[in-house]
Amino acid sequence: MIFCCDVLKIDMMTFTSYPDLMDLLDDSNIVMILSTIVIILLTTILYVLARGKTERSSVLFVGISGAGKTQLFAQLVSGQTKETVTSLKENEAMYNTSADSSGKTKQLTMVDIPGSSSIRSQIFDNFKSKVRGLLFVVDSGNAQRNIKDVAVFIYQLLTDEIVNKFQPKILIACNKQDLLQAKSKRVIQGLLENELNTVRKTQSARLSHEDDDTSDATASGSTVFLGRKNESFQFQHLNKFDVKFCECSGEVGEENGPIEIDEVKQWIDSL
Repeated sequence: MIFCCDVLKIDMMTFTSYPDLMDLLDDSNIVMILSTIVIILLTTILYVLARGKTERSSVLFVGISGAGKTQLFAQLVSGQTKETVTSLKENEAMYNTSADSSGKTKQLTMVDIPGSSSIRSQIFDNFKSKVRGLLFVVDSGNAQRNIKDVAVFIYQLLTDEIVNKFQPKILIACNKQDLLQAKSKRVIQGLLENELNTVRKTQSARLSHEDDDTSDATASGSTVFLGRKNESFQFQHLNKFDVKFCECSGEVGEENGPIEIDEVKQWIDSL
């Protein structure tokens, strides 16, 4: 009987001490605990984001054949002009950016993707999961003649699901500005917006007849709608890609113009 009473006494003491324990968790303690949890969560999120950005350290040079990608690539990575032929495989090199205000530099992987329509998509697929920046090179001297092919390729890139997932920054480099017939970046932007509007309508009409075959739509990446619905296409609608245009000359051309790639370098430094 004494044993039972002792047990009851201990239980009562435990019960009565519970409010005392709760009293220890006053407002200041609760705030401190919540603050610690928030700091841990933010640190974890920032770490994951930073790690993802570090892993995606590639700048992909893309464009149709003859745009001058490889010359621009060679000037950036070695400062030299390179005699080029139509390539069947990518060129790859490391690139150190200029130092920022704190003296830090970044090391990026530059990848020159062949422009041949028969192989470029396959090679691009091998690198797109690591893309940090897309540098699309356009031949300014033949922009009007090639505008349809250029627009179709840009459409394929911008509606790719992996590209939309990682949202790399995009620079459209209007190359060969040394040529007398070269179009300005403003003219090329207008030509591309008009042509992309046409391509988008064509692709949308094609997909409307293929609703029963969803696998084809997904494979082509065309389930992503480019721009804003019910509005004419404009690059400014693609805020997630921060699309910019620049004028450049990656080699001494027919008109003996100077090499001008400073804007391209500045864009790469900003990645």
